[in-house]
Amino acid sequence: MDTPTAAALAASAPSPAEALDLSVAFTWLGIVVMVLAQLSAPWVLRLYRRRLRGFMMAPAAAALNRNAMPAALLHGKALLKAIDRQRRRVLAVLLGVLTLYSAMAATAFFYRFENPGDGLLSWAISFFMFAAFCGPVVLLGVSAARFGRLFWVYFAPATFAAFAMQAIVTSLAGAGGRYAALWALAGVAALTALGVLLRAWAPAAWGRRLAAMAQVWGWKFKLPAALLVLGPMLVALNLVQHPVLLKLLSSCFIALVAIGLCFLTMVDRIKRTLVPLLGAAMLTIFVVALGTGALAWDLLQPDDTLTRSAIIGGALALGGVAAFFMLSWIGLAYAQKVFSDAQFQVFSWMLAVSGVAMAIETMFQGASLIDPSNLQLAGASALALLVYWGVTRYGLQPLASNQRLLVLRVFAQDSRGERLMDELEYRWRFIGPIVLIGGTDMAAHTIDPAKAAAFLRGRLRDSFIADSTTLRRRISMLDDQPDPDGRYRVNEYFCFADMWQEAVQRLLQGCDAVVVDLRGFNTKRRGTAWELTQLRDTGALARTVFLVDGQTDHAAVHGTLGTQPGQPLPAAHVMPVDRGMNGAALVEALVSCLGAARPRTEAAPAPTVRNAA
Repeated sequence: MDTPTAAALAASAPSPAEALDLSVAFTWLGIVVMVLAQLSAPWVLRLYRRRLRGFMMAPAAAALNRNAMPAALLHGKALLKAIDRQRRRVLAVLLGVLTLYSAMAATAFFYRFENPGDGLLSWAISFFMFAAFCGPVVLLGVSAARFGRLFWVYFAPATFAAFAMQAIVTSLAGAGGRYAALWALAGVAALTALGVLLRAWAPAAWGRRLAAMAQVWGWKFKLPAALLVLGPMLVALNLVQHPVLLKLLSSCFIALVAIGLCFLTMVDRIKRTLVPLLGAAMLTIFVVALGTGALAWDLLQPDDTLTRSAIIGGALALGGVAAFFMLSWIGLAYAQKVFSDAQFQVFSWMLAVSGVAMAIETMFQGASLIDPSNLQLAGASALALLVYWGVTRYGLQPLASNQRLLVLRVFAQDSRGERLMDELEYRWRFIGPIVLIGGTDMAAHTIDPAKAAAFLRGRLRDSFIADSTTLRRRISMLDDQPDPDGRYRVNEYFCFADMWQEAVQRLLQGCDAVVVDLRGFNTKRRGTAWELTQLRDTGALARTVFLVDGQTDHAAVHGTLGTQPGQPLPAAHVMPVDRGMNGAALVEALVSCLGAARPRTEAAPAPTVRNAA
């Protein structure tokens, strides 16, 4: 170590007197904490006893603060009305939290203007922008097709107008800039209105042609008609250099990019869960590795390649360990119901919106990370998420129904199963858990923070059931308690090839309703045929709904069940779904099956059928 560096370190080190004062301060702090803990222990014990006495003297429903109807009274139309009521409550909470967040986040852009009128205009447009960007979280429970339709009809025009206007407002400077900005704002409003009108009045053939063009060009979404007018504008603005038009074009282009990124991130169920986890893991690795590496570098002052490589490798390894424990904590918190999958997605998206806004402020506005506007954005996110978590956890009372639904299906590598689960989850999870045998066809849909964290930590194999003892333990531990937001969870059982049949037999005994997706069923689907025989032998067909389409071989179904061809299929309900899934009708049919008795005996095990398709 050279002399100047040692001298600098010695100069920066605290003096003996300062070190002594610091040690004394920490010593007294520890003494005070221990004394307070000793004094407060009897008081905490009295509260504990009082709480126990209150629970022991009160009925269970009153102690648990359950205002919902008992399970025995929730049936038929009453249960369907309760589902709609819970959906409206969740939507109302989300809208309230989005309003609170947007109002607080917009305040960060109010104080930068000396003119109160400009500040008020900026606040209104910023509020509109944050509300438009965070608005799609209310659609997280709907199917991907419905999400795309609602997004492009309602949220895309609002997001386009809000983001383009915000880009214009941030360039206000003096009377001339204000005058130009007002003209540009009027242009954005006109473009948005024109796009909405074109979309509403355009023939349906236009939409089909745009969708075909999107497939040819490899796009996963179709552009709204409002944005088609920008093509001629690109040519015109290359010929006419006008500050107002240039401001309008640049803001509209930024808005287009923002809309595309917003849609591509929100429509993909995997990205909603995996991207936040990957981002958190990478950020943890970066922060820990950078911090520990810099500290080790300053202390050791390496002058050879081996030591430097060891410091870098050790820092990265420590960052990996920190990321591993961080992912473990997220998975454990989800498993312990600290938050639900929907809450996790709302948390992640709102933090992402605030993070992007803070990054733009830092990179393009010259603000520091601790700038008041950035602190305001961070505070708005923290408060909104805290309010959302508290209201959903303590304000939304779950329905005391706990009706279990078993989903059986023909394994197909397409989106049919995911659309089915979309419709079921959107409604059924308010009245009970959903149970299914895991498969690759549902991997994108049923992934949750715990499964994703286990995969990223290399522990996915632990999720598979290898023997009967593990199966009995997993089924006895079936998660039938509601999440903090009042929704029940999806219980997915991953089985090896020689265990899935026993899992189906045991799950059949504990489920109140069954839906069997027979779309594409034929004589080659031996796994689904075996499941049909179990439904017949256990008497579960009386509480089963069949889904069929034009590719369903009805003769094969009758042959499997031993019934006469040409007769109606022997299920409680048979729903054709050739032209799309009617989720409301499906759940209504399943609710009508809840009165059927569960099977009392277990069917005899059949020879293993390895092809579970």
